[in-house]
Amino acid sequence: MQSSHRISTDREFAVGDVNNDGYPDIIANDVLINNQRGGFDPIGLSLHDQANVKTQQLADFDNNGSLDLLVTTSWENLSSVYLNDGEGQFTFHTHLAQFDTDREPPAIGDINNDGFNDVVMGISIPNEGTNSSSLKLMSYSNNHGSFTQTEIDGGGS
Repeated sequence: MQSSHRISTDREFAVGDVNNDGYPDIIANDVLINNQRGGFDPIGLSLHDQANVKTQQLADFDNNGSLDLLVTTSWENLSSVYLNDGEGQFTFHTHLAQFDTDREPPAIGDINNDGFNDVVMGISIPNEGTNSSSLKLMSYSNNHGSFTQTEIDGGGS
């Protein structure tokens, strides 16, 4: 059996079990649920600025055992968190910040060791009076679904 679903080639997609059935599903500007017969069934996904999605990453942000979704867009340069209901339905939760799509995608991990996944990303900051910019690393610490922005000091000289 064969499934086909068209996606744009200029964006990333994510793979993970979003409906908690033990089978990997695909997020590719749509939720493609593994039908356990060799194919995938689309169930729909409504994202802010969906036409301009750049990256899609899965992680459990609310510690309910279901993979949630972090999405970055290239038009408005937004990074947004969508929470999963455990069956593959995602609901907008919050915007983290503007994300410079010329930089690397956000990284996800528990950087402050509190048991919640945090987000780290590079933000492009314009250098005053020039046409150049500098990279600032920002941490978005997750405290039960509420994200707090903090600049990361690299400690260099």
